[in-house]
Amino acid sequence: MTSAGSGKVGWALQQDYAEAAAVLSSEGHENTIYELSGKLLTQEEFAAVLGTVLGKEVSVQHVDDAAYADIMKVVGVPDFLIPFLVNIQKDIREGTLEIENSDFKKLLGRPAAPVSERLVQSVKGIS
Repeated sequence: MTSAGSGKVGWALQQDYAEAAAVLSSEGHENTIYELSGKLLTQEEFAAVLGTVLGKEVSVQHVDDAAYADIMKVVGVPDFLIPFLVNIQKDIREGTLEIENSDFKKLLGRPAAPVSERLVQSVKGIS
């Protein structure tokens, strides 16, 4: 993994977001703001979970924003998305995205599923 950030981010499964969206479309949630965030993990912690799922070591290479942008371009990310991705890494590095709360539990009646579940599903889908 390549990263321009080193803070924590709340990781959650796409399925959790979809279930939360279904709940939010029901009555009683008008004019209410929810912050949907899973367990906070550093990118190194995320890479360790991914490594466990894959059965091999996954390391994180920290690079500056310019190098990160160059890497994203080389791997085929459209030019218009690169500044957005660089800014996400900046926000991670500065702790702006370090938000963990219980809004998934409020909406779903349970916390967000562990990120390892989604990674297992993703790896099985690729295999």
